[in-house]
Amino acid sequence: MHKILRVLGLKWSENLEYRGDIILWTIADALVPIVALTIWYTVSLSSKQGFPPQEILTYYIFAIFVRAITTAWGGYFLAGEILKGEIVKYLVRPLSVFWIHAAENITVKVLRLILPLVVLGLILWLKPHFFWPTVYDPRTIAFFAISTILAAILLFIFDMVSAMLAFWLEDVMQIREYQSMLYEIASGTLIPLAFLPHFAQKLFNFLPFKYTLSTPLEILLGRLSPFEIWQQLGIQLIWITVCTTAITVLWKKGLKIYAVPGQ
Repeated sequence: MHKILRVLGLKWSENLEYRGDIILWTIADALVPIVALTIWYTVSLSSKQGFPPQEILTYYIFAIFVRAITTAWGGYFLAGEILKGEIVKYLVRPLSVFWIHAAENITVKVLRLILPLVVLGLILWLKPHFFWPTVYDPRTIAFFAISTILAAILLFIFDMVSAMLAFWLEDVMQIREYQSMLYEIASGTLIPLAFLPHFAQKLFNFLPFKYTLSTPLEILLGRLSPFEIWQQLGIQLIWITVCTTAITVLWKKGLKIYAVPGQ
């Protein structure tokens, strides 16, 4: 724990030097939900089917907040370090490379949450009637918070799993680009999953992306029964367990066959 706290302190100091870049990345990450909000809010105003305007507004405003908490990027850098041979520097350190990337992820998110929290707080204070009534239910907020934390853990671990493919594939970066495109659709960012055909919803239920964004938002909007809430939380925990096991197996097998490029 002492070593982890020291790494967290180090990463905090490093990231404070790039606070301007972090703010810009936060704004850039919010652009996709904002564009989707504009489209679907306009549709909801002219259609009696689907989500009402107030629910659409709540969905996407909180989607920005959830993305700020759950987003993961460490796998991109880890895959690059494996491909370039830089991963060897972590093998002699007292902490696993995963803890180092986790510390980076946590400290950056603390800084990235400042702007969304300020905006969300102002809207809740100035325009409370804009949001769906369930937003003000303490029990709903509690389950939403738990699900969001699990979603953040899941997406980080899954991101690490995809990075492990770099032990065997040189074009893993291109695969990650396709993964990012799939995430925007399957997580419910571009289109709320409730708007998709039934077969598409069933398909995305078998992918982890839904449980990193759509699940917390569905809980927040009161679209799930108490049984379904516990069921969704259980599925998030199952995915976390599966991905953690995958990391352990792939890391051990990858190191056995790994050769530094050029040697």
